[in-house]
Amino acid sequence: MIEAAFPPADRESLTDALELARNAEKTRHQARDEEEAGAIMAAARQDGYLHSMDVRRKGLLISCRYDVEFLAKLFLRHRHGDIWDFSAFFARQTEAYLERVAQERRMRREGARMARESMAKRIGSPIFRGRSGAFWRSDLAAFGALQPDLRTPFEAAMRKLGFTLLGEITPKRLRDYALLCHLSPDRTSYAALTASRYGYLCFEFISEFTDGSRLTTTTSALAFSRPDVGLYYKDFQGMDAEALHAKHLELRARFIQHKQVQPIELEDSLEELARRLDDTIIRTEEDECNHPDDDDDYDDDDD
Repeated sequence: MIEAAFPPADRESLTDALELARNAEKTRHQARDEEEAGAIMAAARQDGYLHSMDVRRKGLLISCRYDVEFLAKLFLRHRHGDIWDFSAFFARQTEAYLERVAQERRMRREGARMARESMAKRIGSPIFRGRSGAFWRSDLAAFGALQPDLRTPFEAAMRKLGFTLLGEITPKRLRDYALLCHLSPDRTSYAALTASRYGYLCFEFISEFTDGSRLTTTTSALAFSRPDVGLYYKDFQGMDAEALHAKHLELRARFIQHKQVQPIELEDSLEELARRLDDTIIRTEEDECNHPDDDDDYDDDDD
């Protein structure tokens, strides 16, 4: 039985403080009212640990999946600061918070600078504005001294296969990339070489069909089919452009036979290619929304 406390504390406050101490390891704590819940959430945003630990509020319940006694301390300081002197702590916390804010600001500025440097060059006004954003003409040479080991044979293959150069383009939604684009002699396939400031990444052939589906044959291992939105990809890493084009025609013939469709005639303009790229971006994002990764199974109602 406790007979006295220093500093002096009334029975109710001391009982509450001891209860918080007993429950310090719990990851969920109940606020007394809306005002307290709001104050605890505001304090968590300034706390050196909790600010980045996904503190959540559900009604009056405050929770943090990865808490290690910090939530209980927030409640103690908020409720009983008139009894125990936390002024030294608050001074240190404020100093650390201001330094963290300044550091985050410096990091954002540096991130913005790096983003500007990595962006593909935009030439003139947008040539097309779609649902995913604007598209500009670009210049892959603006990335600097890219190794020519991929572009040179790609362009040689385009000339040998009779493809027509359409130009270079960059989309706002994929601002770090630029595409060197060509159109096949029969106007049923686009060819694109993709580059960033770090080098040439891949090349691919794209055909569209009368049912709206698209077939892309690519050297990128990062593309995969999204049949729910009519986007089909087949990757052949390390294959040269002529061989990839032959593989594209082979797969396209099988695609036509299997789906009973025909390739459509494509327009020989960057604007039309931008429109189709915009549509591909939107379809991809819609498919990602319909099939999200469920990697957060944390439920605030679980004990």
